[in-house]
Amino acid sequence: MTETIRRYFTPGEMDAMSTTRTLADDTRRLLDRLDSMHGIDPNWLQIGKLAIQLGFMAIEQSISTSMRL
Repeated sequence: MTETIRRYFTPGEMDAMSTTRTLADDTRRLLDRLDSMHGIDPNWLQIGKLAIQLGFMAIEQSISTSMRL
């Protein structure tokens, strides 16, 4: 069985996580607006959405797994 190590975030990490989530929410709202526009290629928009989502997930993971040994 794998042991889970829990730790507290530093104030800087909490700020970075909050900022990242705010940017992700703003980006999601922009993508929702683009989704309803005519003339936007839905295939490319979906590819962009997936890439952006992966990017925000990776950023959050990089913050949450940073270890200070």
